[in-house]
Amino acid sequence: LYRKLLAAKELHEQQQAENDERLSFAREEISHMKKEVMAFERLRKRMELELTHTKRGLEERDLEIARLRGAAQQQQQQQQQSAEEEEEGAAGLRDERLVEEAKAAQGELEEALRRAAQELEEKN
Repeated sequence: LYRKLLAAKELHEQQQAENDERLSFAREEISHMKKEVMAFERLRKRMELELTHTKRGLEERDLEIARLRGAAQQQQQQQQQSAEEEEEGAAGLRDERLVEEAKAAQGELEEALRRAAQELEEKN
């Protein structure tokens, strides 16, 4: 009877040791998983911030493109008006200089518009 009790006690202690080992392993796994979850959460927040920043940049770029298009249209209207004045014979040396300045300004605006569009494409 004593041997049976001793064997049962040893079996119980062995099972308890195994259970403790499993419990320790499970706790380590839980700790590791919590760390991974926290790392993913930090990554998610960082990506959300980057997305917000990118959206703002695209909105600003869209506004700049709209502004440049408006300026280009205005220059084009001025050129058309100057051309009409020339056709009517009212354009003089001063008007020709203004036309040249307008053409140069339109070229600059068109170049700026191309650069802005290219930057937008690169960001996308």
